[in-house]
Amino acid sequence: MSRSSSEVHTHGDATVVASVAPPPVSSSSLVPAADVGSWLAGRPLAALLAMASGAACTALPFLDTRLWPLAWLGLVPLFGVAARAATPRRAAQLGLVMGFVVQIIGFHWIVTTITRFGGFPLPIALFFFSALALYSALPFAIAAATLRWIGPTAPLILGPTLWAAIEFLFPALFPWRIAHSQREVTVLLQTGDVAGPFLLSFAMAYVAAALTRLPRLRPLIGPLLTVLALLLYGAWRIPQIEHAIADAPSFRVGVVQGNLLLDEKRQRDLFESNVARYRRLSAGITPRPDVFVWPETVVEWGIPLETPSLRGLDPYPEAPAPLLFGAVAYRDYGRKMEWFNSSFLRRGDGSIGGRYDKIVLMPFGEFIPFASLFPSLKDLSPNTGDFQAGSGPGVLDVDGRARIGALICYEDLLAGHVRRTVEMGANLLAAMTNDAWFGDSAALHEHDSLALWRAVENRRYLVRATNTGLSSVTDPLGRTIATLPKHQATAAAVDLHLLEITSPYQRFGDLFGWLCVALGGAILIWCRRS
Repeated sequence: MSRSSSEVHTHGDATVVASVAPPPVSSSSLVPAADVGSWLAGRPLAALLAMASGAACTALPFLDTRLWPLAWLGLVPLFGVAARAATPRRAAQLGLVMGFVVQIIGFHWIVTTITRFGGFPLPIALFFFSALALYSALPFAIAAATLRWIGPTAPLILGPTLWAAIEFLFPALFPWRIAHSQREVTVLLQTGDVAGPFLLSFAMAYVAAALTRLPRLRPLIGPLLTVLALLLYGAWRIPQIEHAIADAPSFRVGVVQGNLLLDEKRQRDLFESNVARYRRLSAGITPRPDVFVWPETVVEWGIPLETPSLRGLDPYPEAPAPLLFGAVAYRDYGRKMEWFNSSFLRRGDGSIGGRYDKIVLMPFGEFIPFASLFPSLKDLSPNTGDFQAGSGPGVLDVDGRARIGALICYEDLLAGHVRRTVEMGANLLAAMTNDAWFGDSAALHEHDSLALWRAVENRRYLVRATNTGLSSVTDPLGRTIATLPKHQATAAAVDLHLLEITSPYQRFGDLFGWLCVALGGAILIWCRRS
């Protein structure tokens, strides 16, 4: 351990070291004996094990939401061990290890998705996944290095503020937050209509930071009062929203799940029979719904983007109600074709009531990153599409009552996009997805857990119609009121309500996230100057 002691003297903050302990003579004397985090940080193997255990506590509730209490402990090693490492660089390394393990556990299914459905060889898939996991681990490294840079004199509030700010600012491919692990605790979800998931993430990080100060109990006062305030807010808000739901007009939605395999969807000679399956399932729904919702890209034969009529292309000519369906659309320039992942609203009389073109495309599914610069990348994955992005959010008026905010694929994970859709007048959210890309992996439940926050933030019902599952309906309180069994061809009518209320999140957006950024920056400046 003499090397660690040398690193502290050579690279660390000499003032901090002097204030923490006398000149070290062994690794155990680097910090006070009561500071378990510093003791672990001084021992490489113990530190790595602590970070791995924290990663498991953070990631496992995403695989099984019944384990939600573990997530409250997940960040304890980050604040208690990594932040007390010998140097900021060592802290960043420990944080990177923790974040990487979180990604390996929580998103292991990405490898199968890239190989089986993207068509990439396994070595390339592992390379892409490793690169994505390392990138997604950066928030842990940034938080740990920053806290170590400030030193042990940092106020307790810095850790949770910094974590919430990083969650808010960091551009993640899958925008997961630690708050997403709490879907089983409905009362805590209600803070979503104020600050999205970031207020709950702040509270969870606040508790974790305070636990690193044990056996002192005084640091727990602030976090416990914060959690109590969140519980009281939820208990106060739930009856209000339930009353608004009871007063709102009812609307019946027919959710159809055809359970088509990806290979079936790709075969041109099966295009008509695939759509025929959706017609049969829709015809069996009783009582008749006010609108049918089919998943993403059910109609694969291609519909001209600007066509005024579905004549000859109508997927359900005898539909007894309006139909919202996903389709591949195109614009023909003669020598060049542009393809779009779109949703069309077919009115009861067969006319087109509106169209929405997906604007946020999925990497490796709908396009290959950097393929415009390196066209040869397309040869590595012949199954990956070459789609164009739409121009903006879309709201489709069904019958003067329901105005559907159409979302395609993983757009139901994007809070800002959904908020803009509701601002345009949507009183019902419909996410149309083909999660067959993920097989029977945990991705199906993870997608649903992340998406349900859009219902709470905007106080709207969220209907998720997927090809193979998980199809569901979430109410404005974040409660799942209906699900269809995975990997079965089935359909159901669900009664819901069309709310028109404006939530604080709708009015103020990500104000809390920006407050965390401003407060975190102010605390960092104050700590360094003092």
